[in-house]
Amino acid sequence: MTVSHAHKTSTADGSDFTDCSDWFSGLRSALFGHHVGIQHATQHHPETQEKEMINSGNVFGVRSEFHLSQMHEDLQLILRESIKSCPVDFGVHESHRSFEKQLEYFLDGKSKIDPRTGRKSKHMIWPSHAADIHVSESHKGKSLTWDQVHLAAAASWIQATAVTLHKQGRVSHIIRWGGNWDSDGVIALDQSLVDMPHIELIKT
Repeated sequence: MTVSHAHKTSTADGSDFTDCSDWFSGLRSALFGHHVGIQHATQHHPETQEKEMINSGNVFGVRSEFHLSQMHEDLQLILRESIKSCPVDFGVHESHRSFEKQLEYFLDGKSKIDPRTGRKSKHMIWPSHAADIHVSESHKGKSLTWDQVHLAAAASWIQATAVTLHKQGRVSHIIRWGGNWDSDGVIALDQSLVDMPHIELIKT
């Protein structure tokens, strides 16, 4: 099944960001085998809706700000620019990770990196080169915190924002996502470890 292509719009400072409302519908269709339309928060004139997509009005909370403070400056900028326009409200669940926490995740099967071998997760670098995000929305009383469709939409938006910032020369990294480690466009199905909340910096 083909996912709809995204459309680009421009922010007030001339930077291009992607309007992914059609893409988001296509993503849900591709993952679940049927089309579910996007319900906009308002039913105003299309120009008003476009303006609201460019500036989502979402902001990070106290916990997210704490984790942002422990990240590499490129990752901070990418996430701060992403939250401004992403149609999915997301937060940061974790950034820097201690040796003990990494070992706990390895023993629980949540990570493939055993810190006892000397290998380091990008979460263990200081400042952190990785983050785990969560979705900050609810729908009809049901939490969407770990909903995979919404995580995929947010992560893809973050990746697109990183590419834009990299082209502008504002960051020296782009983003690799745990739902598509090899960046081949196949989400989750061909991954030995699927980590939908995970994003990390990579050099180009």
